[in-house]
Amino acid sequence: MGESHTARASVSGAALVLFCCALHGCHLSHGRAEPSDDPGRADAGSADAGSCVEPCEPSAWVRAFAAESPTATRRVAHDDEGNAYIVGSGGLVSYAPDGRRRWGRHLGGVHATQLAVTRAGDVFVAAEYEGAADVGGGPLTSPPGRTSLVVARFTSDGAHRWSRSFGGDTLHGEVDLRLAADADGVYLGGLFSGTLDFGGAPLVAAPFEYTSFLASLDPEGGFRWARTLGRTQLGHDPLMGVDGRGHVYVSGYHPDAVDLGGGPLEPESAHLASFTTAGVHRWSRDLEESVGALEVADDGALFIASGDTVRRLSADGVDGATLTLPDTVVDVAVDAAGALYVAGVAHVARYDADGTERWTRRFSVADPVGARIRVHDIDVDDAGNVSTVADYQGTADFGGEPLTGGRRAFLRHDRDGALRWQRRSGFVWWRGLSAAADAAGNVYVAGTFSAELDLGGGPWVGTDDGELFLASFGPTGARRWSRRFGGVGSFYAVHHIAFDAEGHVYLTGLFAGAPDFGGGPLETSSSAIYAASFTVDGAHRWSRALGAVSRGRGVGAAVDPGGDLLLVRPTFDGTTLERFAPDGTLLWARPIDPVSLDRGPPSLAIDGRGDVYMTAIVHAGGFDWDVVVRAYDADGELRWDRRVATTDDEPGASLAARPSGGACLAGHWRRSLSIGSPRPPPASALLVCFDVDGERTWSRELEGVGGAGNGPSVAVGPDGDVYLTANYVGPLRIGETALPTPALSDGLVARFTSDGTLRRARVFRTAVGSSLPSACAVGPAGVFVAGFFAGTTDFAGTTRSSESWSDLFIGHFR
Repeated sequence: MGESHTARASVSGAALVLFCCALHGCHLSHGRAEPSDDPGRADAGSADAGSCVEPCEPSAWVRAFAAESPTATRRVAHDDEGNAYIVGSGGLVSYAPDGRRRWGRHLGGVHATQLAVTRAGDVFVAAEYEGAADVGGGPLTSPPGRTSLVVARFTSDGAHRWSRSFGGDTLHGEVDLRLAADADGVYLGGLFSGTLDFGGAPLVAAPFEYTSFLASLDPEGGFRWARTLGRTQLGHDPLMGVDGRGHVYVSGYHPDAVDLGGGPLEPESAHLASFTTAGVHRWSRDLEESVGALEVADDGALFIASGDTVRRLSADGVDGATLTLPDTVVDVAVDAAGALYVAGVAHVARYDADGTERWTRRFSVADPVGARIRVHDIDVDDAGNVSTVADYQGTADFGGEPLTGGRRAFLRHDRDGALRWQRRSGFVWWRGLSAAADAAGNVYVAGTFSAELDLGGGPWVGTDDGELFLASFGPTGARRWSRRFGGVGSFYAVHHIAFDAEGHVYLTGLFAGAPDFGGGPLETSSSAIYAASFTVDGAHRWSRALGAVSRGRGVGAAVDPGGDLLLVRPTFDGTTLERFAPDGTLLWARPIDPVSLDRGPPSLAIDGRGDVYMTAIVHAGGFDWDVVVRAYDADGELRWDRRVATTDDEPGASLAARPSGGACLAGHWRRSLSIGSPRPPPASALLVCFDVDGERTWSRELEGVGGAGNGPSVAVGPDGDVYLTANYVGPLRIGETALPTPALSDGLVARFTSDGTLRRARVFRTAVGSSLPSACAVGPAGVFVAGFFAGTTDFAGTTRSSESWSDLFIGHFR
């Protein structure tokens, strides 16, 4: 999304800064203030009482970045320019002919999504939803317990034109939808039970049966006509298409004799029918077999696939040539020259109009057990470039670099069968997100991604193994720099950001490949710890491997003002707390068993006295695990140990040191022990603070706070105020303050005084979708929050709409 999300507010001043990263603690930053070279572009928010609990100011800026491809992708289409459009549950995305991502749109609350694109580039989407949905025109609501349909129109540039909702008395899962469009309007077909109302007289299905329907809207979404096509059966998917001459074609199955307008058709057989765009019957006929795929050429020629055959019919339904193929046909497409493109379960082929095979491209998987490839849809543009949507499990070879894992693949072959590009679905892994802020007001964010990601410096295409990114944004939200590092090899690893007294940036975490941070590849025979340091401008200083780990999914890390690195990690001899000098020399190591790192990574924090605080997981017997907080002096000697909570799930614990000594802990657990509550409700969190001697000073139990994302995250500012970020899923009260009830999941940023009094709370409101704050950092003029959101979200006065199923956001809040 480039630099489009910027703010006009400026931030200046230097102060000691604390940062927090969910699941891995908060640490005191002693970085020096440096002059900012930001261009001063930022997003100015306007006050909104509905998203901010007084007293508080509007957000300074919020940046958003598309971070995930559509899920359950099944449909692809093209416009006259060769741009490809791909739709799936939750998202619509467009790619240029060269594979560059053009734009994306979040489709909130919908499923079973269908796609049609006209030659002029008008993009139509149709889908089903229950409850609430938002495809770009605002929230839509279906009748309670019933399925509604939504149809939306977008421009070729992704701008929402309109969306219409159609309901009735149809139960969940009892609609099977298809879509076609031309310059005259949009056409919907499918099957339903109950009733459907498109704006004329409601359509009524046969009692306790499925009935086929066909309906049309004008280009602006107005009702034109609708009709039923007789009783049908679930499992006989209807198919439809429209030619360039104003004719609509629909295939289906009818168990009874049915008259579609041209006389009775035989019972228990498939049929094919044609109507004008005004809904007038042209012709209808029986077919000997069910239709597996239907393609309609601009001149009205029809291509129907059944089993391993493709049959051509004229625009009047007269039989033509039949092509028998060696494999089952999944889908067919025709280009402007009349060439036929055929997709099988694991191949794509091109045939001339006379049936001569030109080429076949077969796809394969290397893994023997559980591996598979399944092509779902193909489409071809006027130049003969064919796009394919497929899913795969294992290591798949589509003709380019092998794709591993198990996701969706998007392919583009040219007219001669050469693979032009391939993309596959991916995401930014929400559990590995970290944030930190320096004394100059710059914010740093690190995480792992496999999707196509553009943080403002140009798009990156991730890999199946995941790549690490580290990015810095200035006080006004402008990107300062960003780096990507391949070879990390684990989505589960949590990466830590810290600073020393000179303002140098430190990055630590786990790796299982051979990442190169700028000083050459780091190599290991198993999972190991890396540490890397960069200048404030992102230049590599040094990087090194610090030894293998035996188990677990993360390490705890912290950096003291002198640049010493403290780590807690699992070794082959047990779990240890270690201190390294800035040159990598091990200063000391202390065993800290019995601690489990298999239940989630620990958190480390260092206070102003140099004491070290750590969260740990200790087996409590049976299926229960205790969450404890421990304090060590600068030499690694244990000072105190406090049990905080017991859990039978994977705990999420965030830890922050207090300037005067002591620490605060936030987490989401089944039941807490430190405040005497036997078993809080499932969606609840605990925020508790200890003094330097381990005595609890205050605590808050927050019913309704969820554990999604990284779970609750805590930070402590230089004035001792405590910041909490989290998502919450139900009614929430903090003391006497009631927060707005979310539709699904809203984000929260709360600020408490050092004695636990609520100063203010901000809510990130999403009508259809969710917001999941995952990491926070306290800067000299407010708090930075990083996380994920889906839908249109009000970030305390600044509104952003996600471009994918889940977008990354970074915001600054005063």
